[in-house]
This record gives sequence, structure tokens and C-alpha cells, in this order.
Amino acid sequence: MSPISTLRSDAPGALLRRAQQMHTALWTETFGQTITGPQFAAVQTLAQYPGISQRNLGERAALDKSTAADIIARLARRGWIARENDPLDRRLRLLTLTTTGKQTAESTFTPVMQVQERLLEPVPAPERERFLEALAVLAYSRNT
Repeated sequence: MSPISTLRSDAPGALLRRAQQMHTALWTETFGQTITGPQFAAVQTLAQYPGISQRNLGERAALDKSTAADIIARLARRGWIARENDPLDRRLRLLTLTTTGKQTAESTFTPVMQVQERLLEPVPAPERERFLEALAVLAYSRNT
């Protein structure tokens, strides 16, 4: 039997990919092109930690350096975030939400929670906490 024929549709990678597809479909159904998941992560992170650096935002929102830079540029163009130089270290850019950005953070929070609930609907309620714990173990097992 070749290695390729042993790959199964219930392999962890295949299951995670399918779950991501389901999440993306629910997200798109809810938000269309208004805001992406990574943009939401950035906005919510800035709502919690106003005035953090671009690097710190990327770390807290689990965004790689180039993705974070792209998202920050897009959000700035949309008028959702403001960037200023750090007065103590001119090399750093500090980020804050604008009024529009704060409104976006507030208006998207509940629909995002509804997307999460819909994603978990197939998991029996008594099993959800354990399911999420196991998923977190996998997600945070390697700091990449």
C-alpha cells in the first residue's frame, strides 16, 4: 500500500481543514467582505490593548509579521486605526482604534460570537468544553 493511499479523510489535518472551511463559510455568510477574521482579531486586540506596538499586536493576535503589517495598513486606510510614533522609541509605531474602529469592534463582537456558536452546533453541548480544551492543546502546542 502506498503512503498516499493511507491518507484518510479523518486525519487531523483533513479535519482541521474542513472545520476551517466551515468557519470561513459561516464568517462570509455573516460579514461578506466587511471584515476578515484576522482583521477582527486585530481590532479586538487593539480594543483590549490600546497603544500597543505593531509587533505586539501581531503577537497577541497570532499574526505573522507580514500579515500584521498588511492588516494594519488596510485598517489604517479604512480609518479604523491610528498609528503614531512611540515618543520613547521612534522606531516603534503605536496603534489605537479610531472612533470608527471602536464602533467596528463593538458592532462585530456579537455576530462573531454567533459565528462561533454556529460552528460548534454539531458538537454536543456536554462535549464542547472538552472539545475546545483539546483544540487549544493542539493549537498552542508549538509556538510558531
